Amino acid sequence: MLWEWINTRHTERYRQLQEEMQAEFNARMAESHEALVQAYSDLQRQAIEKAREKLPGATLNEAAGLMRAASIGAGINTEKALLRRGQPTEIRQTVNVADALKKLKAIAPGLVDVNPILIGEATEIKDEEIPSESSSEEG
Repeated sequence: MLWEWINTRHTERYRQLQEEMQAEFNARMAESHEALVQAYSDLQRQAIEKAREKLPGATLNEAAGLMRAASIGAGINTEKALLRRGQPTEIRQTVNVADALKKLKAIAPGLVDVNPILIGEATEIKDEEIPSESSSEEG
């Protein structure tokens, strides 16, 4: 009956309601994901404590397996919460190498030898400034 209401009788109204309620739905789902993140984080803390208590009798693989599973769950739900809230799930940055080298040179002048050509600070050498082969043989 609901399928028929959505897909045949009131398709346009259903789409309109979907659009109107999407923000509220996303907020509720974000809260749900955040609650799971907290639960997984709590589980991780408990696993760490249990591993500490039972370290002499527990295998490393047992403790690592539980922590790995809890970490994966926390990571997935963190990403879902961020996604639902419209926040970035990855951070990208483009860096101009020449600018980065200039900053590095300014911050720590003696730390690295930056080729002036790489940062656009090369100067043109005139032909008369270039030592000739005969002058290098004389000296």
